[in-house]
Amino acid sequence: MRDRKSAKLKVLCQNIRGYTGVRFSSVGACLFAPMVAACGYSADPSLATSSPSISVRQVTTLAFKANDFLDSIGVDTHIAQDVDSGPQVATSLTYAGIRNIRDDGSINPTTIQAWLNVHATSGAKLTLLPINGNIADSISEYEQLAAEGALLAAEGPNEPNNFPLTYNGQTSGYTTTFMAVAQFQRDLYAAVKADIKLAGIPVFASSDAGGSEPDNVGLQFLTIPSGAGSLMPDGTKYADYANTLNYAVG
Repeated sequence: MRDRKSAKLKVLCQNIRGYTGVRFSSVGACLFAPMVAACGYSADPSLATSSPSISVRQVTTLAFKANDFLDSIGVDTHIAQDVDSGPQVATSLTYAGIRNIRDDGSINPTTIQAWLNVHATSGAKLTLLPINGNIADSISEYEQLAAEGALLAAEGPNEPNNFPLTYNGQTSGYTTTFMAVAQFQRDLYAAVKADIKLAGIPVFASSDAGGSEPDNVGLQFLTIPSGAGSLMPDGTKYADYANTLNYAVG
């Protein structure tokens, strides 16, 4: 069986060598790239056009572990919004081999138990959004999941350009100010890092906040550098990882 697979791969690699410079559709390029990598080649990353082309060049790295690939992907779920069924999510994750999920924030005991059940069944860990404007409740949901080894990361407010956040008596607005988002993200980061129950848990930035802020509150940075000219002080720490949501269109 192994010899048969090796023979098929050899033929595939021979065929790929003949495709150098050929143009593919977007879907074709996505499907073709893994085969290129398996044969000891890499696709040119400058493919972001309406009709991308693949330029093949030989490299020394043949492949990477399937285990590492599975660790790198995740899916959004909507268990907190009562859209998705916890047991069905767990079954789907187990079938697909997906190990990471992201969901809305909640302190509802039923929702939290549903997340823990998903983790127990599938092994998947969660990145959770905070509770809007409430640091204490956000920390509470994080602690409950972390206690069972089910928390992957604490995430900041979701798309404040679309979903306003109220904090410290201020409400963020897409055309006014993101000061409430900045102060909340700063305080959420500090609270997570000060909590021994959340030791080692990374904080993700508020999604898309840095690229959509109407005023410069420094959310484009993980830590505001000296001389940034932001409305928030230099050295303000927001997150360990940036967080951009890219929506495919077409």
